[in-house]
Amino acid sequence: MPHSILEPLAKYVSGTVRTGEGAARNLRTGLWNGSADIETIAAVECLTASDVENAVRIASDYNAHVSVMGGGHDWTARSVCRNGITLDLRSLNKTRVNRERATLSIEGGAIVQNVLDCLPDDMAFVAGVHSQVGVSGLTLGGGYGKLNSRFGLAADTLQRAEVVLADGTNIVASADENPDLFWALRGAGKNFAILTSAEFALFPLEKVLNAKVFIPLAQARASLRVVQDILDEAGDNLSTFSAFTAVPNQGFGLVLEPLWSGRKQRGEHYLGLLSRLEGATVLVKSWVVYRDIYDASSDAAWPDGQGYRMDAHNIARLTPEVIDVTVECARRSPSEKNCIMLHDFRGAAARVPTEATAFPFRFNHFNMQIVARWEPGRSDEEAKGRQWIEHIRAVLNPLSTRGGYPSVLGLDSHDRARAFYGEAIEALTVIKRKYDLENRFSADFGLF
Repeated sequence: MPHSILEPLAKYVSGTVRTGEGAARNLRTGLWNGSADIETIAAVECLTASDVENAVRIASDYNAHVSVMGGGHDWTARSVCRNGITLDLRSLNKTRVNRERATLSIEGGAIVQNVLDCLPDDMAFVAGVHSQVGVSGLTLGGGYGKLNSRFGLAADTLQRAEVVLADGTNIVASADENPDLFWALRGAGKNFAILTSAEFALFPLEKVLNAKVFIPLAQARASLRVVQDILDEAGDNLSTFSAFTAVPNQGFGLVLEPLWSGRKQRGEHYLGLLSRLEGATVLVKSWVVYRDIYDASSDAAWPDGQGYRMDAHNIARLTPEVIDVTVECARRSPSEKNCIMLHDFRGAAARVPTEATAFPFRFNHFNMQIVARWEPGRSDEEAKGRQWIEHIRAVLNPLSTRGGYPSVLGLDSHDRARAFYGEAIEALTVIKRKYDLENRFSADFGLF
């Protein structure tokens, strides 16, 4: 790429344009994974949607690839374009709630915490389990979270998106305008356009029962069997996020995080079943407004700047075999910094027709995410974490279905990412060629 691209970028973009070590240092402050390589021709700070349009138009003129940094929580740092320019949208983080229309408007760089700061006590929006994740990235990949069974995926609540195309044009994608692109954005949207603003549905929601129950590793097998039985019985109002992780003063074990959004008596019943499991310790139990289910301790468990590697598997059901293998994998973890998470997917999210969005995985399952963490510079810890993840992949692949969640899969999982989308990959390829024929937005998500 000619160095001369820097001159028009500096002229037509209102934010700072950084190169070399200055760009790397600045982008590092926005990345979760401290071990990720950072290299880009230019880091372009975008302060307005017009900045995004101008930067992409200039990139098109110079035949340069473009990536976007919003939340910066992708462990592979796909937000950084190593052979092109990186658009830094972190300053585009305004959010607004319209109570009359029950909608949420965000700018493209907003993170979940930005939304929580403006969310009314009696309303909820569908998000993931951590407050520092970018709303756009979460949504465009699908968006697993604790309200999926009640209201669907984050992508299912998207009503309208303003995006910048590969030639710098700004358009609207919705059910009425550019519906093919709107279909692709909801679940596979990270390679088609740059989202600069979006509108989501909000939902009325009274106080929810939020809890955390710790189970020692020795009792985890029996406990997960009960979790599956409870989910089979309960309706849309219950979700149970589960994780093998370390808890202060408890050790490394199974943490169950039920969220109940229905009648109080029924919620207390299900929490009672979990709290009476052998060895169970109730760490948290409170009826709170939805935004208060997010707390600083959860985010502190995954600090920025550590080394991270992740993998993902789709598990249809917690069968005895799956449970045995998963618990054994947790037992083999070389570090208490590591984690195995299980997002349950059922209810409203599973009832969306397969063809309605680009996210085709519309049946009951668990999205399993594996996380290895180490201190930066500790190559021995990193090597053990990688070996642990590879072992888990070897023993869980025969028990998994259709690849894994593409937003979590690494760059070595091209086939698994494509397998996730199944027959939808053909339609996605057509849409990609229509809106980004030159592959301007070429982040390595393994699809094209």
